[in-house]
Amino acid sequence: MRIPVARLDEFIAEGSYREFDEYRSGNQLEREREKLEKNLGGVKDMLRLPGALFVIDYGFPEREYYHPQRDMGTLMCHYRHRAHGDVFFHPGLQDITAHVDFSAIAAAASEAGLDVLGYASQEQFLVNCGITDLMLRTPPEDAARYLPQAAAATKLLSPAEMGELFKAVAFGRGVQDQLIGFGSGDRRHTL
Repeated sequence: MRIPVARLDEFIAEGSYREFDEYRSGNQLEREREKLEKNLGGVKDMLRLPGALFVIDYGFPEREYYHPQRDMGTLMCHYRHRAHGDVFFHPGLQDITAHVDFSAIAAAASEAGLDVLGYASQEQFLVNCGITDLMLRTPPEDAARYLPQAAAATKLLSPAEMGELFKAVAFGRGVQDQLIGFGSGDRRHTL
C-alpha cells in the first residue's frame, strides 16, 4: 500500500499515526480482547434470564440482504463523516462497517432458545414508542428548542435518512406482553 508523503505527514501532525502504532503494539488490542470476552460472558448469562434483548442497527432481512444489487456486499468505510468503500484508504483511522442480516440474527437467537418478539423499521418502532408525543412536549413556538429536536426526529424517522434503513428487533424468553415498539408495523414475517 502506498500512502502519499503529504498524507503521511498529515497523519503524524494529527497524532493519528502514533495512536494507530500504539494500538497495533498490542496494549490496546489486548484490553479490547479482554472487554469483548467479558461482554460475551455476560450475554451468555443473559440467555438464562427472562426478559428481552433489543437490537437496533442498519440492515435487511435475508431476501433484501442478498439482493443482486448488493453483489459486492455491504462493507462501507466512514472517515470524518464521509462514506466510501476503500478499506485501505485510512487504515486504523476509519470506521469499517457492514449491514446486518437480520434473518441470520433471528435464526441464531431461535437456535439459542429465544423468541423473536418483534421486528420493525426504526421509524415505526419510534412512532410506536411515542416519539411524536415526546415531540409535542416542546411547543413549536419555542423555535430555539423545537427546531433542533424536530431536525433530529426527522433524521431518525425519515425513510430517506435513518427511518427505513435502521431496523429494531427484539428477542426474549418468558415475555408474555406485546412490546409497544412492535404494536403496529411488525415485520417478523419477513425474517
